[in-house]
Amino acid sequence: MSISKRNGFEGSEFGIRKYNSLTLRQMFITHIAILLTLFLWLYSDYQFININSGVDAKPRIFFVIPFNLFNLLIPIIVAYNLFGEYRQKLISSNTALILFLFVIYSVLGFANGSPYYKTDVLTAVAYFSGYAFMWLILKSKNPQYYFSLMMFLFSLFILLKSYIDQLYFNFGLDRYTSQFLYNYTLLLYFLTGINAVWAVVNKRRVYLILTLISWSIMFYCGVLLGATRSLAVSLGVVIIFSLLSSFFILKKNQLKNSLFMIVIVVISLLSFSYILYSIVEGTMFSSSSVISQRIEQNHTIDFRIEEATEVLNQLNIIDFFIGRGLGITIKTVLGQTHVPHIAILWFLMSFGVVPFLYIVYLLYIKTPSIYLKRLLSIKRKGIIHPILLVAPSLFAWSAALLISGGISYFSFFGIGITLCFYNNFRKSNLYLTE
Repeated sequence: MSISKRNGFEGSEFGIRKYNSLTLRQMFITHIAILLTLFLWLYSDYQFININSGVDAKPRIFFVIPFNLFNLLIPIIVAYNLFGEYRQKLISSNTALILFLFVIYSVLGFANGSPYYKTDVLTAVAYFSGYAFMWLILKSKNPQYYFSLMMFLFSLFILLKSYIDQLYFNFGLDRYTSQFLYNYTLLLYFLTGINAVWAVVNKRRVYLILTLISWSIMFYCGVLLGATRSLAVSLGVVIIFSLLSSFFILKKNQLKNSLFMIVIVVISLLSFSYILYSIVEGTMFSSSSVISQRIEQNHTIDFRIEEATEVLNQLNIIDFFIGRGLGITIKTVLGQTHVPHIAILWFLMSFGVVPFLYIVYLLYIKTPSIYLKRLLSIKRKGIIHPILLVAPSLFAWSAALLISGGISYFSFFGIGITLCFYNNFRKSNLYLTE
């Protein structure tokens, strides 16, 4: 199987422009930038692994720039200096509007003395960084190799962190909770959701198997050890819809030599669905995890509703229409809250009702409708619409926003990756051939 583009470039990878159009200098710097970003991303969180130090270290470049900001800036700077297409993208009307709103709401948050101002600015920068990083990956010689490498390294990282914490603290049957685990899992929703379908489209069995391993690690760390319901639900969403997209693509096109891929997809879909259903019913892992017990705890639903009500009640008419800017907090039952459990309300708190309603429309109405339409309209040797690759990740993030969390620079980095992937392929008119 290969993918070709009518009236344009061709390639053996889904929607990837020929890498040999790059100069030797561009290729070298692109590869270095990708590897350096991955290294610094993991290195900046080394304090989570070094649990015996007792120091909440925050490594910095030249003692000034935090590593988490520095590694977000690298892809932006490199992509801007190397690729004219990316520079044109940055000066487009859409990007200009986003940057304008970013400046306005940054100033508004700063004027209000918002305590989480720097956190939200970093979150906004992460979106542009994710977009630039995916741009570099798509320009590399083997895009899915780097994409899968990032996914698998992050998966091993949360497994290592969970193992060390379990060994050191001996949680037993108690919940193992970690903001580190939650943030990396949020990012992995975007990476695994795209990579699973991408591997099927390109018939890359190794990458599909690596994705299944990553899902298994996320399940073990986030669901069994962490007993975190939002992670369980979001993981179920990304797995089911990724495998559903894969199954429809394989089935509709009847690809040669794809029996092995079909078997993997069908068995994985049925297995994960059965496991998640059994956990909800309390018939599986009840003796080794408290996830089933937590699913039955209904009082937290009332708590979330109470928290959301308090958020809405504290927004005056001006806040409701224009928001309070980046970094705001609101007093709730938990004290000063930056991001409520129903995190979709963060958009209302920060930006006002119009951007909030637009985001709700995109996530919960437009994306599902386009996905369903494209899923049911797949034709043999027809266009593979990129919504089939990115929607599972967006569905998982949408679920997390309604249950608990989902706002961090990890998730916004993933959104940038997802939108770059989508925009790169949406204009390519890609056709599936045997």
